[in-house]
Amino acid sequence: MPKWQLTTEVNIFAASNGFQNDPTICTPALQIVMENGAHSPCYYGVQIEDPSTGYNFVNWDSHQAHMDVTDNPEIFPDLQAALRPSLVLPPTITMYHVIFSDDPATGFTQPYTQVTKLDLQQPPFPETREAMKAILSEVASKIGEQFVFGPTYEDGNTYIVICGQTSAEGFWEDSSDTELAPLIQELFNLAKKDFDIHTALSLYAKAA
Repeated sequence: MPKWQLTTEVNIFAASNGFQNDPTICTPALQIVMENGAHSPCYYGVQIEDPSTGYNFVNWDSHQAHMDVTDNPEIFPDLQAALRPSLVLPPTITMYHVIFSDDPATGFTQPYTQVTKLDLQQPPFPETREAMKAILSEVASKIGEQFVFGPTYEDGNTYIVICGQTSAEGFWEDSSDTELAPLIQELFNLAKKDFDIHTALSLYAKAA
């Protein structure tokens, strides 16, 4: 059994001017989800490269636990109202659910968090998924606990990679002349980067 079993909801959204100026305006929404099954703490922030894009990360017991909240007519309208100040209207939100290879908290709590979406390109996919997992596992063993990864619930050929860093530099590019270079080359023979960004996340813990 993997030691980390929670499902992380990854939200990427067009951020309102209010959220760009003060990302804490999303915390009432985070409080609602944590009062209804989400784990404390949650993490939120804006993209370094493009501050008009916002992020939040929420841990649940399972994908279904999150769906139970969104499907609940007594909870979801209040959640939508609490989210509205953070969003450009009409909302543009891309959502993924990932069971990461380990607890992502260390990656989320570094000064900068690099978020990468990798899409497998080479069939047959069952075999290449295993190859990709093996490569990423080896990278994680060399980098440490700030590097985690996992396939999305929505598409098993899509992976989200989290890498906590001390600066907003490109992990993949910075590793091109290190011992990781052969692994990274092998990885990008299998998959392509769909996006690769940085954010400086803040933590919000459930209020008593």
